[in-house]
Amino acid sequence: MGELAKYFVPDNQEGVSGRGHEIATALLSLGLRFTVDGGEEHMATYTDTTAPIEIPASKHDFSFADMGIADLSDPIPVPEVLYELLCPNCHADVTEPAHEVWQSESEVAIPDRQVPCPNCGGIVTSTHLESPSEPFTFARFYLWVADIDPEDWEPDFKATLESVVGSCQEFESWET
Repeated sequence: MGELAKYFVPDNQEGVSGRGHEIATALLSLGLRFTVDGGEEHMATYTDTTAPIEIPASKHDFSFADMGIADLSDPIPVPEVLYELLCPNCHADVTEPAHEVWQSESEVAIPDRQVPCPNCGGIVTSTHLESPSEPFTFARFYLWVADIDPEDWEPDFKATLESVVGSCQEFESWET
């Protein structure tokens, strides 16, 4: 069994990165409840009792399990879990080598890391990998909504988010 997740990546990464708390407060004022994820450590968990503002009722009423903001120092793949990555040269599956490279300790940012292809022997920069089943990007800042009920999802949620962070790309993932 799996779950549907949506990821919203602001186009202006420079303008939103490092502003997780400020953006969280603005979204809380619209009635959205979530956690802010700082990568290695949680920056804050927002609830009615810790919020600096009174949280109004949300204008959105769709079903989901969790919603959060990632505000990281370095870009990571979004969606975070990718099941099918292909070499752009020979179209062989490089999912496992890519994840090994991404999870290794390195001073090189994940998008710039080199992924070896076990089929053709080529070396490909992470940003050039292909994913025919699931579009992805790399980002330092994004908002995610996990375990969405597709039957009551409200597409205008994106417009609410964009009213705070500006234009966003939307990614969808079926996570198991």
